[in-house]
Amino acid sequence: MGLRDRVWARHVNRGDRRTLKALAKHSDLSQPRDWTHFVHCLDEAGARAAADRIRSAGWTIIGRERISDDGGWLVVAGLDQAVLDAGGVARARAFFSSLEREITGLTYQGWEAGAD
Repeated sequence: MGLRDRVWARHVNRGDRRTLKALAKHSDLSQPRDWTHFVHCLDEAGARAAADRIRSAGWTIIGRERISDDGGWLVVAGLDQAVLDAGGVARARAFFSSLEREITGLTYQGWEAGAD
């Protein structure tokens, strides 16, 4: 782990640290896996803006769909073959959380990763 990753690793939140520990119990974290993040938006315009911003940051948009009659939208983004570590998780959370400040009505819902 390089210096930059060690610095970021100090900023991993408690929930992400627990998730990484649980993944490490069931799989080798040095192995690539699918990594998926979830963003909720209040409307379609926010979902489009989020998808554009996420895509421009190098993530793949897996889906963008309306999830409720009141106009709520879910944007699902991911990376294939990602190798997870504390620094990378902290950077990803910082990026997705920053979208909450950039796009009105957006809420970062968290992430999941394959255990195999």
